[in-house]
Amino acid sequence: MKRKKEVVIKENPMRFYTLADKVVLGLTTFVLLLFFVVLLYPLLYAVISSFAKGVLPLNLIPTRITLEGYIACIEYRYIWTGFRNSVIYTLLGTGIALLVTICCAYALSVKHRLRGLMLAICMFTMYFDGGLIPNFLWINKLGLYNTVWALVLPGALSVYNMLVMRTYFENSIPAELHEAAQLDGASEIGYLIRVVVPLSGAVIAVIALYYISSLWNSYFQAMLYIQDLEKLPLSNILRSLLLTAQNAGLTTMDSSTAQKIEERQEVMKYCVIVVSSVPMLVLYPFIQKYFVKGVMIGAVKG
Repeated sequence: MKRKKEVVIKENPMRFYTLADKVVLGLTTFVLLLFFVVLLYPLLYAVISSFAKGVLPLNLIPTRITLEGYIACIEYRYIWTGFRNSVIYTLLGTGIALLVTICCAYALSVKHRLRGLMLAICMFTMYFDGGLIPNFLWINKLGLYNTVWALVLPGALSVYNMLVMRTYFENSIPAELHEAAQLDGASEIGYLIRVVVPLSGAVIAVIALYYISSLWNSYFQAMLYIQDLEKLPLSNILRSLLLTAQNAGLTTMDSSTAQKIEERQEVMKYCVIVVSSVPMLVLYPFIQKYFVKGVMIGAVKG
């Protein structure tokens, strides 16, 4: 006998909404679209300006298309040096930060006598800091000035990220697993490596993205602690290009030459912005799926 095809009738959820619900939903959608446009417009403006010659109007329609900016970026070797430095600093800093954050979060997720004191010390650092000059003197005294360690070690632990991970460990990993691992003879380090870390891939991915984004976009620390141009990250190279474009002495040149140099610097500025933004835009879609699972579970108060 032939089976009859079942017809599934999908109900429209909007028919259960009252007029007030529809108004709230419409206002929420409008506000989100407004935020989307506000956040997307600068990125579109930078991308289109990197291919346009001259200053674009607000309608984002370029009058002339050129690749001079990207050619200038390829020819300017410090951009690639800065890009290489940023990759090294970001990968090294993220690895160290994840190691420190996971160890600290696990230590504070296990109930013991010193947990309250350790948590209070960590929370204290979120609100109080020694200041810029003591930090600079401390970095200089330790011999970290003008080295990569001055950029990756001082920010190796974000207390906020650690608290999110600690809450995840407490609420999402059953305590029975710890007891079973102890019965099997596993040490605390073995339990952390073989059980806790594999079960915490979502929150680790999200925290890693936080550290990557912070290290990749950071420029103030390098401006303070890095002296050699060869060691500067890409964000500081971009900053130097922006300052050079603003302070370039074009008054002594003839008008046509000065205009060409000014246009080239303007286009090159946007090209560097695009080049520095591409890694984060490529990385984000691969980790975006972990955000709800990782952050929302880790944000539940335990």
